[in-house]
Amino acid sequence: MKKFKIVIFKFNVVIILILPFLFLFSGCPHKIVKQLDDAFPDSLFQKGNYKPTYKTTFGNYLDFSKFNLSYSNKNQDIDSSKIFTIQSEIIAIKSTNYPDEIIINVQVFDNENRYIIGLAPPYYTGTENYKSIWNILTDSCNNEKANIEDFSVTEIREVTADKHSIVFLLDHSPSMGHEKAKLLQQVVKKVTEVLDSNNLISLIKFTQKIHHELKLSPNIDSTRAKIITDGLAGRYGSGTSIYDALHSSIKEFENSPKDYQKIIILFTDGMDNTSKINVDSVLKLLKSNNITVYTIAFGFAETNIMKKIANYTEGRFYQIFSSKEFLYVFADIFFKLKNYYKIKYKPPVCPSVHTVGLNIKIADAVSYCEGTYDKSILSQYDPIGTTAFLNIEFEYDKAEILPQSIPLLNQVIDALNRYPKMKILICGHTDNIGSDEYNLKLSKQRAKAVYDYLVKNGINPDRLKTEGYGKTKPLVPNDSEENRKINRRTEFIIIEN
Repeated sequence: MKKFKIVIFKFNVVIILILPFLFLFSGCPHKIVKQLDDAFPDSLFQKGNYKPTYKTTFGNYLDFSKFNLSYSNKNQDIDSSKIFTIQSEIIAIKSTNYPDEIIINVQVFDNENRYIIGLAPPYYTGTENYKSIWNILTDSCNNEKANIEDFSVTEIREVTADKHSIVFLLDHSPSMGHEKAKLLQQVVKKVTEVLDSNNLISLIKFTQKIHHELKLSPNIDSTRAKIITDGLAGRYGSGTSIYDALHSSIKEFENSPKDYQKIIILFTDGMDNTSKINVDSVLKLLKSNNITVYTIAFGFAETNIMKKIANYTEGRFYQIFSSKEFLYVFADIFFKLKNYYKIKYKPPVCPSVHTVGLNIKIADAVSYCEGTYDKSILSQYDPIGTTAFLNIEFEYDKAEILPQSIPLLNQVIDALNRYPKMKILICGHTDNIGSDEYNLKLSKQRAKAVYDYLVKNGINPDRLKTEGYGKTKPLVPNDSEENRKINRRTEFIIIEN
């Protein structure tokens, strides 16, 4: 195997490539961290098994395109007494274009927690094929593992990363308190200082009311100054309207350029208790507007809902327990937005949960990481009201399910078994041939036939309801046999999840 030479990137050499959060600590990084540590005692951290969900590399880079297997003692940056290891993490899986394409974002670190660069084009300079590093990629579904041979890897650095429109959505309810709210504002201001006009920034603070402090705009000094206000100071009122605030945030993106990725960073220390809109309606709007949400739960906020929002929008969930962590977690978000390896491949078609496995090998150091994406007909993160349309076929003029429709019904059973809290409404629909009374009766009978099949195959009847609509709700005009076939459908609607 070809030998490489390790080079540690110095701060002043690679300033244009430095991670966004490095700038958060530019000048006096340890002083800023110390100020946070002094301001908030260790007692604020939860003890026990708490492990932060973020990495703090603070500017340590390792250029692996020049890696030296010999670990020469002449290189002062390498401690040859330590065994070199690597760790990797799949930080995002984008399945929007499934089944044509899956995109996974990956980060790689060494045992010193240094972020490793130079593992893939356009920055890879080794003579061997870069795929010898990314040597195994698999996509498994329903106990069948597919080895992916045809895939690409591209290294994304800050200078080549996507442009972003970012809404900071900050909880300022009374439980935050003046000092924590003030610190949160200061941290957000510090974060925005690393962003240029290629990123658009908006700031919304919320309690029961929604306060648009900064409209989506280029990140310039005149607008950044608006981030800092007088904390709570009685201005914001009581209550916590998380869902209303998310709904209000969506409107901020109306003037966002089409080539900008739309991001919401939601910070809260509580749970929603005053919103007029429900979470499921918001999730549908976020999804339809292609908005990714990063959620940060401070303390014992409503973690299940925060996880659901992040996962459904293909974002990321964080939980922190100390004000000390504010800066770190925001830094990690921008680190992950701007620095990663992007892997693209065509996945196997399978309407269930997929597990992506990635094996990375550099010299004798090996790391395995995996992540999942769900292409089930219905999933645990789908909001209430989500509808799956299936063309369940029946005997003509009867409610007897044809054999070719059984695999579709088995997919529904698979999803219901995987998510035992889910309850669904089974809706029967017909085309326009026949009387209203006839079609209504037939649609109810067919919905009941589907219900009976699910129950026969182990689904608790308490999780199922049925309804028939006859020909009253066509999806398309009944003006051709093809369209009538579309209208002869069975819908599965989530009513509890």
